[in-house]
Amino acid sequence: MQDGPSNYLFAGYATTPVAITVEGANILTRTLITFAQGALRAHPYLYAEIEAARNPDRRAGIKAFDKAFGGHISFTLRNMVGSFLHAVSGGRLASTPVSGDLGRWYRQLARYSQSFALVGDWTVAFLGGDLKRKQRLSGRMADILSDLYLLSAVLKRYEDDGMIAEDRPVVDAVAYDLIASIEASFKAVFDNFPNAPLRILMGILVFPLGRHARPASDRLTYRLVRAVLRPGTFRDRLTRGVYVSMDPKDVTGVLEDAFLKVTKAEEIEAKFVRAIKKGIIERRLDRDAITDAVDQGVLTEAEAATLRLADQATDRVIRVDDFDPEELSPKQLAREPTAAKDAAE
Repeated sequence: MQDGPSNYLFAGYATTPVAITVEGANILTRTLITFAQGALRAHPYLYAEIEAARNPDRRAGIKAFDKAFGGHISFTLRNMVGSFLHAVSGGRLASTPVSGDLGRWYRQLARYSQSFALVGDWTVAFLGGDLKRKQRLSGRMADILSDLYLLSAVLKRYEDDGMIAEDRPVVDAVAYDLIASIEASFKAVFDNFPNAPLRILMGILVFPLGRHARPASDRLTYRLVRAVLRPGTFRDRLTRGVYVSMDPKDVTGVLEDAFLKVTKAEEIEAKFVRAIKKGIIERRLDRDAITDAVDQGVLTEAEAATLRLADQATDRVIRVDDFDPEELSPKQLAREPTAAKDAAE
């Protein structure tokens, strides 16, 4: 039985199909809305060209079209030159609002934003109305746009927090992963672009020296996880704006309560386990061995109390709801609504 008082996540999980039915699955947002829906409106010149072509005043329409088309040509050439130069230089020629080593991520953001503008322009111009039918291609372009947005959000958050050195590894790890994801999405777009000449040209302009981005290493990720699994200001900044309860009587508070108590008891637990491995105390299924550890002088009374509190908190977290079979019988479930109605009356 999954449902029960202890499973506070079940209600949200049970309503997920309702949200998908009403709002639409995430796959719709990715493949149709994020890029294809607004590509025409967001383009700096394409919509103006279409409006000029539809202008009933032919002379005014031609004048407006020539102006928009000239701007479009200039926009395309700038993107071609900019994408190629940024790719060849590894983004070093791009501008950055900050100095120091952090500037490399702003340069990478500028580099791939330029490449996205180029590929997005050609994708919309070549595919036109077919873009909405090329949903996998549109979805990959949406992935690139989303990754660029996330990278800009990470950099802004880091700046807003005062560029705290303790948070820098998070910025680097996220940036490594996002840049690698952006390059992979670009490659998938080029590999599946329906026009071969454009496919080859885009590949040359965006990756003239090949793809070299790598995601964050396991070692870096491990260090971040270790840092998050420690109480402190670093972890508190990551959970800012998130509801966090410290009340052990609260259904969500038991998690934080156990986290703090287990962290406090780590060194004591290690000492206790070493004593068991050395045979100083006997391993048992229950934790009465803690008393033995005190008797043998392995732990002090205070350390034993800390360890017991951590054990109790852990037990509360992993405890599952237990129902008597009679409570789950069809007859009992049928009687419950009637009993509730009688109580209300």
